[in-house]
Amino acid sequence: MLCGAYDKLETTSLTLPEGVTVTRLPEPVDVENKLGRYTATYAQDGRTIDVERRLVLESTGGLCAPEDYAALRELGQAVGRDLRAQILY
Repeated sequence: MLCGAYDKLETTSLTLPEGVTVTRLPEPVDVENKLGRYTATYAQDGRTIDVERRLVLESTGGLCAPEDYAALRELGQAVGRDLRAQILY
């Protein structure tokens, strides 16, 4: 399995229609292990919701070793759970 250095930052800004009230934002995420880190933050300012997600893989080799699978899986699962998180209104 390929395993190299990677840094992906995704920012999203949502402007809600007048009258929409957010009741809950997703919890922030911060998962770090020997292969990298995944973070996600959610913030509201008035009608605007800002989301920032970042995945950093720090492996310098071209291939992940079999013993790296658990760490890579942990990061992948954190990303998957966060992508399924919902803003409730």
